[in-house]
Amino acid sequence: MKHVKIYRPLWPTNKSLQMNIKDIKTHLQKFSLDVIGIDTYIALLQNGELSAVEISRKLNIPKTTIYRYIEKLIKEGLVAVIESERGKRYIAITTQFDQIVEERRKSLQDIIHAACYLKQELPLLATKSTNKTTVRVYKGIDGLKQLMWNILSAKNIIYYYTSTDRRKLLGDFFFKKYCLEFVRRNLHERGFESSINAPKATSLQDYYFGTGYEQKSEYKIVKNLDMNGEIWIYNNVYSMYTWEQEEIAGVEIENEYLTKCQRTIFEKLWNETKATEPKLEYILK
Repeated sequence: MKHVKIYRPLWPTNKSLQMNIKDIKTHLQKFSLDVIGIDTYIALLQNGELSAVEISRKLNIPKTTIYRYIEKLIKEGLVAVIESERGKRYIAITTQFDQIVEERRKSLQDIIHAACYLKQELPLLATKSTNKTTVRVYKGIDGLKQLMWNILSAKNIIYYYTSTDRRKLLGDFFFKKYCLEFVRRNLHERGFESSINAPKATSLQDYYFGTGYEQKSEYKIVKNLDMNGEIWIYNNVYSMYTWEQEEIAGVEIENEYLTKCQRTIFEKLWNETKATEPKLEYILK
């Protein structure tokens, strides 16, 4: 059996040339060229200088479209114009890619710097432009339950003033559900509580159904704080309700500056006020 040596041609075959053109087209797409732009550029590479009419005929594309793509390729630095007796002719340029990459690198650096700047400045602008006031009104016991449930959206410590027995007013079922959710969300509150209308229970744990709520609540007792309702301060919300002769009316005011002012007042009072009596002295039967 004879061994036959197979010699492969050093020049590209039609198949390998087609593969190269396919790869070239894929890479040209990374320079923001679409199909017509790429075909126009490759036609010039393969045929040397051509007129727009000749390119149009080779690609079977309208001449007006070819002119538009040639202008884009000229701006990208990939095609040059040759003035001749026969009119304008065009030739592909293969030495501009390094320059294009460098220009895009500089452009990308500018975009990165712009993004860093905008990341810092836009939130400030948004805060200034969106500092609007929203008022929501709630009525009746169902309105009060919604008002209280909204407090559970707090993202920081909740400040409050109260002179009511929440459990008695809201009922055991809702109050227990509220306490459990308060603990589940790992919320914390700090408030002033009045000895007027004081709740009655054998222990704090019994009053809060043993949910662990009492461990997340700081309070100072103030004698005779007669406000006939409650006030809460959380997020950007100032929330309150009052009740008179079994009529309940509540309101939420969402305003950053109002809430900031009320929070400042509360903190100053908290730091300068001492509890007049421990909570257990008035919550026990």
